[in-house]
Amino acid sequence: AIYAISLLAGALSFIPGGIGATETVMYLLLSQAGVDHSLALVIPIISRVSTLWFAVVLGLLATVNLSLRKDLPVK
Repeated sequence: AIYAISLLAGALSFIPGGIGATETVMYLLLSQAGVDHSLALVIPIISRVSTLWFAVVLGLLATVNLSLRKDLPVK
């Protein structure tokens, strides 16, 4: 539930990607849930890096794959 609420807060902030807002809300909710403050700080960072960079890597792989295909028309 903390992850979902954090994502919703980030979306409602109207900041591109919810950057900062999502992590702040996640940190605050984790801290209120009794998670150690240092761990509550690391979890949102790991979450952001893993979700963002997973999508970036997939996008790069798709771009390379499409650029190497010979059967696509070139404009």
